Amino acid sequence: MSPSHIYRLSLLIILASLTLNVWVEGCKATPVKTVVKNGVSFSRDIQPVFDAKCVNCHRSTNARAGLVLESGAAYRDLVNVVSEQSALPLVTPGDAEKSYLLDKVKGTHATKGGRGGLMPPASPLPQEQLDLIARWIAEGASDN
Repeated sequence: MSPSHIYRLSLLIILASLTLNVWVEGCKATPVKTVVKNGVSFSRDIQPVFDAKCVNCHRSTNARAGLVLESGAAYRDLVNVVSEQSALPLVTPGDAEKSYLLDKVKGTHATKGGRGGLMPPASPLPQEQLDLIARWIAEGASDN
């Protein structure tokens, strides 16, 4: 092998090494971030609770206390709307303590100046659903 061939081969090896290094470093320089949102969804998690436990009495044709909890109306009737039974809003985004809805379904509404009975009266919500509603409110009560 002639000295010029060795020189060219050396240059080719160096160039290939540099190219590979730049490519590998370029892949490392831009990591892919996977964002997983585990937040509570109104439509996926909260509305089904209302549909199963509340809509029988709180529908547009029979809205007790003027509160409609049917899909398409529930969010509008809950968030930042003052209760008819208390001075508190039904849902105060980001603040479960100042959300009368949560007190009403937990049965603690009288401690917040509310009246009437626990909701739903026939079958109170299980703790898991109470926690879900509280978490949705604490997360900002998004209409998602």
